[in-house]
Amino acid sequence: RVEHFAFIEDMTEARSTSQKLIVNEAFLSMSPVPIISINGEGRIELFSAAAEQCFGYSAVEVIGENITIIMPPEIRPKHDSFLSLFHKTGNKTAIDQTLTVTAVRRNGF
Repeated sequence: RVEHFAFIEDMTEARSTSQKLIVNEAFLSMSPVPIISINGEGRIELFSAAAEQCFGYSAVEVIGENITIIMPPEIRPKHDSFLSLFHKTGNKTAIDQTLTVTAVRRNGF
């Protein structure tokens, strides 16, 4: 298992539904820090080269998958319940928060 620093931010208001978050490809490929972006349903939209190295998955494998793929089993339900609560009530339990989270590599560690 790996501990990572995460800043989770609600980007809904910052972009229209037809607009995609545009990120400099060179920055993503050169950054030593794993960068992962998810949509409002918790599905991975962006998975940097450093994330590929860190977690052992290729971007092709995880784009469209739920972010819980890299979470320990014991916290996966919490993530989905936070998203569900946010969509129902607007309560940002973990959104716009800086968190230290535990993640799991493809090999389970």
